[in-house]
Amino acid sequence: MFTEEDMLHIALLNYARSIGLFVIHQQNEGRRTRSEAIYHKKMGGIRGASDLIILNARCGYDSLFMELKTSKDKVFKKDEKLKKSDTLTHQMNFIKKGYKHNIIGCFCWSFDMGKEILDAYKNNDKSHLEKVAQVNIYG
Repeated sequence: MFTEEDMLHIALLNYARSIGLFVIHQQNEGRRTRSEAIYHKKMGGIRGASDLIILNARCGYDSLFMELKTSKDKVFKKDEKLKKSDTLTHQMNFIKKGYKHNIIGCFCWSFDMGKEILDAYKNNDKSHLEKVAQVNIYG
């Protein structure tokens, strides 16, 4: 019923809430018919929107975007460059747009990594946050 990515999502969502962060999720997964895609866009849906959006201001940022994957290999090639994928391109562009609005964003591929990112963000540890979130995607 739940995929591995769903389970990671649920676990990190619950963890973020348990440490007092205000977190939301925009339903953005799956294929849509043309009419569903039009409806989604008119209702404010944004292609590539991150899985988790933390609305608390911390570490000098106004928010945190977290795009969840079950493996680093699903995002990056061995040379650390983004894999070619329409979906990944939209997700990266969403994160890059966030930087223009003082929002930090990252890809996350394990519960431990996500917990470390959330803890650093919650504790206002900017240097550790930027290290663990691998903020090399400024664009």
